[in-house]
Amino acid sequence: MSQTLTDRATRRLNPKRPRSRAGLRMPRVYYVLPATVVIFFLVGYPMFELFVMSFTSVTPATLIAGGEWVGVDNYVALFGSRSFVDIAIRTAVFGLVVLLIGLPGGLAAALALEKRTKLFDFTYALIVLMWALPPIVNAVAWRFILFNDGALNEILMGTGVLREPILWLVDGYLPLLSVSFVAGWVALPFAAVVFRAALLDVPKDQLEAAEVDGAGAIPRFWNVTFPSISPTVYILSILFLSWAVRSFDFAFVMTGGGPGEASTTLPVLGYIRAFQIADYSGGATIAVVTIIAVLLFALPYTRSLGRQSDR
Repeated sequence: MSQTLTDRATRRLNPKRPRSRAGLRMPRVYYVLPATVVIFFLVGYPMFELFVMSFTSVTPATLIAGGEWVGVDNYVALFGSRSFVDIAIRTAVFGLVVLLIGLPGGLAAALALEKRTKLFDFTYALIVLMWALPPIVNAVAWRFILFNDGALNEILMGTGVLREPILWLVDGYLPLLSVSFVAGWVALPFAAVVFRAALLDVPKDQLEAAEVDGAGAIPRFWNVTFPSISPTVYILSILFLSWAVRSFDFAFVMTGGGPGEASTTLPVLGYIRAFQIADYSGGATIAVVTIIAVLLFALPYTRSLGRQSDR
């Protein structure tokens, strides 16, 4: 009897060690293997073929068999083209306008929605609806609004602001600015949703302390609110710039990149080269340059996410 009690006590003091999980770690690789294979065939392999095509001379006759290897000739021709430089500048302007409209507009909307009011649910649902609409739907709607005889000119002329319609999608720099404005307007709801979530994490005790000290609304924003949401501002800036660089829908649907090349961005130029002129190598080269530009914005974004997860 005493021996039995001693054995039980020994088992309690020296419980069995759980079996090593080393054997369970190996199967975890297989959990992500199907997704990895799918991503490789849907993204990785096409990107590899695109990269190879940018170093070859591919015509419609040699599209299947493969073109002649030309090295960096396609890149030399692209970077030496004045048209490419102008379009790269337009793409940068497009991204800057998207940033200047999307970030301040989204932050202003989030501040307006910070406190729940009677119209909060309706306004917030409207913002989410604007965000959820496909880009092509937004582009087509704004194209009709900005037509020469569209709703915007009709309103401005009907109220006496204008005597003649403005050619928003035709005249000078207006096509690029109009397309950029629409893209920024579409990005605004996403920024508003993200900023409102960030505002909920602003320390309320610091805001109350600043208010007790006599700080007004603007000093409280710059000294308390903005430092708290600055990581969100940084991340959204990177996201908007990378999205603007690869944005295709708005310029193509609203203006087709025209008139001429007035509103052509890098993705639109790549499409025109590859599918309208049948210059597949030129289109692939532009696509590779665009991908590299997006990656330049993606790397700081991933680093910032890594730093936040470490915290």
